[in-house]
Amino acid sequence: MKVTPPYYLSAEDYEILKLIADIMIPGNGPDEPGASAVGTVNYIDSEFGNMSETEKEELRSGIALFQDYPKKFFGKELSDLNQDEISALFKKMHTDPASRLSFLLVRSLCIMGFYSDYTDPWYDGIGAWAWMNYGGKGIPGLNKDWSFLEIYRRNKNTTGQSGKE
Repeated sequence: MKVTPPYYLSAEDYEILKLIADIMIPGNGPDEPGASAVGTVNYIDSEFGNMSETEKEELRSGIALFQDYPKKFFGKELSDLNQDEISALFKKMHTDPASRLSFLLVRSLCIMGFYSDYTDPWYDGIGAWAWMNYGGKGIPGLNKDWSFLEIYRRNKNTTGQSGKE
């Protein structure tokens, strides 16, 4: 049995983060995974539980900006923007002093969750490193330890396994 998130984020914050991560790191099938495929938002949700109250509030504020800015500048929800509007929105959020730090925080967490080669315990596809053909001595056999994340702790408690089922 899978024990699935969100654990710490609200369902609404979880869904908007999933959308943001997919916009930032879209996938293109099983040989080119995106943020949702590997579980980037689950990584962020697990990390949220390890954050200080100040960091949690900063992330909540960042998520709120991704909900408010599209309405403010385009009169639309983030999910309804086209690619040109998304590009303009992200540029605005990155250059506006009122939103820059929040934008960078959310972007950083999405990048970290994906490019650290995180994958959900039950995910069977390739991760970011395989997709990028990242290698080197010892890299292919590297056993990544994600046990500090809630998603792995809960999965282990339920299945007795800390890795893929």
